[in-house]
Amino acid sequence: MKSIKTLFIILILSFLDLSAHTELNKLFTKKQIDYLNSKKEFALCIDPTWMPFEKLDENTNHTGISKEYFDIFRRNLPIPIKLIKTSNWTETLEYMKDKRCDILSLAMVSKERKEYMNFSSSYITAPLVLTTKIDVSFIDDIKNLSNKKLGIVKGYIYENLLKQRYPYLDFVSVKNTDDGFEKVIKGELFGFISSLSTAAYKFEERYVGQLKIAAKFHEKLNLSMAFRKDEPILVEVFEALLSQIPENKRQEIYNKYVAISYENRVDYTLVVYSVIFFILIIVFFIYWNRKLKMQKEETEKILTELKATKKLLEEKNEKLEKLYITDELTKIYNRRKLDVELEKETLRSDRTGFKFSLIMLDIDFFKEVNDNYGHQIGDLVLIEFSKILKKDVRKIDVLGRWGGEEFLIICPHTDETGIKIKAEHLRELIENHKFPEVGKKTASIGAATYKNGDDTESLLYRVDMAMYEAKNSGRNKMIFFE
Repeated sequence: MKSIKTLFIILILSFLDLSAHTELNKLFTKKQIDYLNSKKEFALCIDPTWMPFEKLDENTNHTGISKEYFDIFRRNLPIPIKLIKTSNWTETLEYMKDKRCDILSLAMVSKERKEYMNFSSSYITAPLVLTTKIDVSFIDDIKNLSNKKLGIVKGYIYENLLKQRYPYLDFVSVKNTDDGFEKVIKGELFGFISSLSTAAYKFEERYVGQLKIAAKFHEKLNLSMAFRKDEPILVEVFEALLSQIPENKRQEIYNKYVAISYENRVDYTLVVYSVIFFILIIVFFIYWNRKLKMQKEETEKILTELKATKKLLEEKNEKLEKLYITDELTKIYNRRKLDVELEKETLRSDRTGFKFSLIMLDIDFFKEVNDNYGHQIGDLVLIEFSKILKKDVRKIDVLGRWGGEEFLIICPHTDETGIKIKAEHLRELIENHKFPEVGKKTASIGAATYKNGDDTESLLYRVDMAMYEAKNSGRNKMIFFE
């Protein structure tokens, strides 16, 4: 019975060993497993006074953010990690140089440190901030810190970095973070430079209502694990361990130690300046808006005046144009207009082949009217004569005073037969009309039709000759020039 129990225990232990071996194979390469099996333990060094990242508590136990990570690492390693206790950060670095430690939990990379340590990838990042007394206004430009004493922990890598970046600042070395914060409280330092995480942790622990974050640097803490230089495979092992910790777990670890948020006191000077600035902007926009409104009204007024002026000019031009082409006495077209219309009709006839004709009329014995009755009565006869013609012509016909007592009618789309009938009809109308003061009057009429080979001059010549033939053959006649 006892032998069966022993066999059962051996089987269970074998199974557990096989299971552990399987997990190691999933996490590490064969080379890394062989290395781990060759080691009895790892020696770990930390910064003993750097919370919330890490410290040695009153019982000299490892606590802080890095401790949470190394607890996870221990669960996945087949060998233990032993904590090596140091009294300060400087001593911790000396232990690493002397290879009394295999691993340094948190460190920033530098050229000097690379000579005796290898580094993992960064796994904790925190911005650098300046802590001051609560009554200091927020500082938005680091240059405003010149001539102020600023504390920084001696030996921290960002000490040299900040001294190089900001040579005009007055840096004062302190032993550790507690020493830095206390010197700010006592007024020995204007401010103390640390990570945001450290400042937030210390505010919650000890300095609520006494200190505040008054400035933020562009630089950040990028913290990695560091390893002894002569065993580079250590980096591979712990990179593999680090890769197994998801982002949400990392955030959970951070929040466990830095779970407080702080609101900086408002810099009311800046607020006042901002309010004044925005008031000035509003006043400017109100002024500019009114100015634009006045300019718009003025522009609209000018546009209205311009439109009125344009309309007036158009009316004036229309009147001038009408005067230019109108006979002043009879109010029908003058010779200028007749010349233009005759040229148009000639071109149209040449282009389309449609015929047009002319009628030229001369009032018989008109000189006797002026001699016997005076020019005023003569003018009345001319006006009455033009009314007779205007009343009888078509809309497409062009009627005008050719000169003196002569009148011309341009008749589009009218051939020889049509023009003879029309001209004779006009002669009869005039003969039968009773003119004021002078009674009956007659007219001598010539007619001609535009034909191939004609131009305006030849057509006018023929119609003029026809009219004079009618006058010379006894007057009160219509003659058509073939």
